[in-house]
Amino acid sequence: MQQANACFEKGDYECAKRNYKLFTEFDGSRDVSAQIQAADECFKILIAADDYFKEKEYEKARDRYQAVLDKNPKDPKAREQFDECVKILKDFTTHTETAKKTDIYVTGHDGNAATLWKNGIVQGLTDGNKSASAESVYVSGNDVYIVGYEANKSNLTIARLWKNGVSQNLIDKTYDNSAWANSIFIAGDDVYVAGNGRIGNAMLWKNGRAQSLTDGSKNAGATSVYVLGNDVYVAGYEYNTKGGGVAMLWKNGKAQSLTDGSKDARAESVYVSGNDVYVAGYDGNAAILWKNGIAQSITDGSNTFARAESVYVLGNDVYVAGSESNEHSLLVATLWKNGLAQRLTDGSKDAEAKSVYVSGNDIYVAGYETNSQKNEVATLWKNGIVQRLTDGSKDARATSVFVKIL
Repeated sequence: MQQANACFEKGDYECAKRNYKLFTEFDGSRDVSAQIQAADECFKILIAADDYFKEKEYEKARDRYQAVLDKNPKDPKAREQFDECVKILKDFTTHTETAKKTDIYVTGHDGNAATLWKNGIVQGLTDGNKSASAESVYVSGNDVYIVGYEANKSNLTIARLWKNGVSQNLIDKTYDNSAWANSIFIAGDDVYVAGNGRIGNAMLWKNGRAQSLTDGSKNAGATSVYVLGNDVYVAGYEYNTKGGGVAMLWKNGKAQSLTDGSKDARAESVYVSGNDVYVAGYDGNAAILWKNGIAQSITDGSNTFARAESVYVLGNDVYVAGSESNEHSLLVATLWKNGLAQRLTDGSKDAEAKSVYVSGNDIYVAGYETNSQKNEVATLWKNGIVQRLTDGSKDARATSVFVKIL
């Protein structure tokens, strides 16, 4: 009995259970079922706490370490990890309180519903009866602009623009008024939207007026738009005659091929800083950053599959969000800063980073991570710390993040 109690106090709960059971074999007059149950509960709670700590969900980890300490105040590991959670959360809270106040806008979908999360609070844009998603968000003054799509009764996909929650259609008159909207940028009073026309053409809308960037003879799409001064930059792709995608950049409607078409490629995001134009995407299995048309391989594509989904530039620092497969062929949500990779997830489940936004010293990344039920969970990472936006009961993704300083 003494040995079992010593194991329990040290936090070695398997040892404690084993010795409690041995004790009952030698002395059946004493009931130690409560001690065995306590050791078993502590063991299971500690595993859950360690999992949450590993996933950087420090509040949940702290609460579970506390639950262990309530049952066994002498557990050294639970005490150490509890204190570490408290320190991390205190540092995080102090930084947040002393930083400029911000509103964090994240778009995506929760089940079939196009969704906006403002500071973690959900605001549904559609009712979920038809497939829909909010793909991009931009805040200008007091106005919140969101673009995405929603299926209609004929299952045609309608490009949507929501301004402060009010929806309007973006019309592609080439084919039954159906299209996809993927990216939005506000410049002064002008609203720019990049997307896809139903006939497979890359589209740009300016204040609701559609401009086709391709002729529709080959499948194409526009994935991202950025405006600086009088210049409008659009990233995307166009398939060649062999059926492979060519990463594309359009400047004021003039096309520039970023890849040679020998491998499937796509440009996913464009950002302009000064005289430099940055484009993130992929070529074959490699994540690529193009700077002024020159490719810089973020990954080499030899042993892994990777995608660069979003690029953001602040000062001399270039941030790219995306994913890279691991040795188990699972996608790992990844943030690259100046080419150096930071894994946002541990690689035990599929995850992707879809959008990055940098405000001051804070780095925000939106994406998803799959849970144990194989559902995708919409996720926001702030400086690597996880915030789950959905409960995991249905598939959900976060696709875009925008930060407004108040």
